[in-house]
Amino acid sequence: MSAVAGGLFSPIGLVLLLPALMVRGDWWRVRWRLENTLLLFAAVWACLVIAIRGSDGMAGSLPYFLFLWTLPHILASYKPDQKTVRKFESLLLILFVIDVIFNVGTLITGADLLGRDLDRRDGVLAGLGRLGGIFGHSFYSGAISLAALLTLVARHRLSWIVVLPAVNLIIAGSWRFTLVLFIVAILAIRWRQRSRFAEIATVIVISLAIVTGVLMTSGLFNSEWVTNTSNAFRVFAWFNALEKIAQSPWIGVGYPNEKAIGEVGVSFDSLDEYLIAESWYLGSAITFGVPYTLLFLGAFLAAFLGPNFTRRNLTQAILYPLILIDLTYGSFFGGLLIYFWLWLLIVSTPVSLEVLVPPRKIVCTKDHRKSGS
Repeated sequence: MSAVAGGLFSPIGLVLLLPALMVRGDWWRVRWRLENTLLLFAAVWACLVIAIRGSDGMAGSLPYFLFLWTLPHILASYKPDQKTVRKFESLLLILFVIDVIFNVGTLITGADLLGRDLDRRDGVLAGLGRLGGIFGHSFYSGAISLAALLTLVARHRLSWIVVLPAVNLIIAGSWRFTLVLFIVAILAIRWRQRSRFAEIATVIVISLAIVTGVLMTSGLFNSEWVTNTSNAFRVFAWFNALEKIAQSPWIGVGYPNEKAIGEVGVSFDSLDEYLIAESWYLGSAITFGVPYTLLFLGAFLAAFLGPNFTRRNLTQAILYPLILIDLTYGSFFGGLLIYFWLWLLIVSTPVSLEVLVPPRKIVCTKDHRKSGS
């Protein structure tokens, strides 16, 4: 847990995963699954792309991609159990409480508690900007609130408390998070009765509805819908990404730089220059090519729809399809906190009912038989 908590502030903190693996790792009985194989192939493909295309512009992103590619394999050896999951979810709730304190402090004082610049873009609530919480960024605050919301909903205790992460999600300011609340409610309905086909159909229908809504509010078509500037940029990014992918579908065209666009501001030129796709599906194909996207997505689908499907709990039944939906028009689920939680849930769910350590054999001796034992 300390490795993840440290990694939220600096990638160096993730190094603590290695001594944890050395202490608890079980190298001769790795919990290897189909998703691990697909992720391994995806990582190999990405490394080949880097070797072919060069690593210029990759330096800042490499630690992040190494984390994406290695974490599931580390957990396959670490073999987390439900106790580990509970501890991590307690960490999520602690982060949420701190995040709420920061946001309330901002509301009261009108300034960030650490003196950081506030995001002055219009939020969901009139006259209120996008509050960033502990990390000073609305998407991080939203991700923490969403994780806390799902954790509290799944625990079925003090149900009224789920209002707090819902409110914190709204004051994060992004319309995406408000939409997420409705999607969570939809995914929570009759989740035990949904088959694999129904699950995928639900994901596709909601994703298409969101894409349609973005297109209709982008100003691209003559409609009575109010034009949303962010959606205009998003649609441009989608079409721009599709054009670039068509140019080089196998190895992509370059490495996106979201940090740079945060410094220069969002514009049609900056989206083009820094390869911002506004969709994980398109962005991953721009970065490492379509085969990488299919392999990485295949790994997640294998974990979602494979043997784990019938053993999923409420948290997983909401989180897994929600990730697939979000990847259509964003990628904030690729953040360290949610990504770690995702694979922790996946790996901690056993693929079979057999125990990891076989029971000791009981040898019945002749003397025992004679005594009736």
